[in-house]
Amino acid sequence: MSNTLTSVSKNLVHSFSISFVNAILNLSIWVIAPFFISSENLGVAALLLAFAMIGTTLIENSFSSGIMTFNIATVKESLPILYFNLLTQVIYIIILFLIYPFGKSLLPFEIISKFDVILIFTIPLLASFITIYENLNKTKTNFKFISKIEAISGVFSFVSFIFLLQNKKDYSPLLIGVVIKYVITLILYVLLHREHKQKTDTIQIKSKLLFWFGLYILGEKTLTVLASYLDTFLVAQFSGLKSLGVYELFKKIIVRPIIIITNAFENMAMPYLVMHKNNTKEYNQFYQSYISFLLLVCFCFFALLVISIPIILHLLPTEYTSYIDTFYLLILYSATILMLNPIDLLLYSIGKSKIFFFWNISYFLPLVFTLYYAAHFGLNHIIFTYCLMYLLLLFLAESFVLNKNHNVLTKGTFLSLNLRPVIIFVLSLGISLLVNLYLNQNIFLSFVISSIIFLTVFSSFILAEKQMLLQIKSKFFINNTK
Repeated sequence: MSNTLTSVSKNLVHSFSISFVNAILNLSIWVIAPFFISSENLGVAALLLAFAMIGTTLIENSFSSGIMTFNIATVKESLPILYFNLLTQVIYIIILFLIYPFGKSLLPFEIISKFDVILIFTIPLLASFITIYENLNKTKTNFKFISKIEAISGVFSFVSFIFLLQNKKDYSPLLIGVVIKYVITLILYVLLHREHKQKTDTIQIKSKLLFWFGLYILGEKTLTVLASYLDTFLVAQFSGLKSLGVYELFKKIIVRPIIIITNAFENMAMPYLVMHKNNTKEYNQFYQSYISFLLLVCFCFFALLVISIPIILHLLPTEYTSYIDTFYLLILYSATILMLNPIDLLLYSIGKSKIFFFWNISYFLPLVFTLYYAAHFGLNHIIFTYCLMYLLLLFLAESFVLNKNHNVLTKGTFLSLNLRPVIIFVLSLGISLLVNLYLNQNIFLSFVISSIIFLTVFSSFILAEKQMLLQIKSKFFINNTK
């Protein structure tokens, strides 16, 4: 057991380190972009990438999930999944062409070239192959290998973006940079992936199981991804491309790093939770330490963002300074996403994708209608409505989904595990901001002082939580000699 935990510890540290590097690279791209690309063009790029990433997300998180669930070990065994991925891609392209007449009023198609359309379809096509290799390596817990590939492709994407900015001042460098990231990722997997040859005669049986297993996940992810990108289309429709450009820039600064960090943690946690789904004590102890550590890391990031808002807005072009309320709301929005997000991890880890599918169906339409109504009142109303809806879903998820359908997780812990990190975050940030009110310093010196105060108070509160620290240490940072 100690060897397993030590391996988990190393995977966590390595995945988090690489994810942090990727988050910095991604953040750098979107911080540099406003100085060369207008907010309107950023809005166009956001819409085009939304179409590309909807298809990509569906492929990455549907049928391919069966590789870990059914313990598929080779590329040959994964061929049925590749066919399902490609079929999903074809269906998605057909749907886009069917809705094209309805999208003319939303997207300025006159400025979009055929090359842009090819780029949109290329990203999910590449993802169809990449996700096979990625999940095969996740099954073997080769997170270090995955992280290295992500880091290398991220660097190539960043360098290509900077190079393209020298000649192009429109939205295309952002699109091409993403495509290059996926191209480099696939090339590296094809060249470097290694597997143990093993004989199998269960491909046909697994194909049927994979289809129905993945179909439920595909249905659930369709609703989830549409809900995730609904704000992009609503902002474009009701607030305009300029507001969308600002909104997407702030999301890349605030929300995207949290998603990258969370995905790195979940990639590590999923195999371990699946492994111990029949061991209630081990499952609960690992989840408690996992969620506590994740929340502490992310809430620390949120606090530093709040403290650094004056500097961020000072560095950006002046047109972004009037959107300070949007920045604050997006931090709150990220926090609600972070707390609600583990539901899929918990249900998938015990093989209940069907339950999660019906859970998403139950709230999808109310969310759409509520956001559509809020969109008529402006950008900030959309974000605030998201926050309220997600907070409501937190309580409903525990009461009607997890407590009734999750037979491993201890009842009542889904919400209660959030309390200690939230309280530590609020108290630490509150004290640092209160002290900062009495400091008459420039924004840079104020940021340094406030950050030191926050980190000192935050660390003090964490050290006082001895039981939480012991759980995190025993699961994530266990000594090799134990």
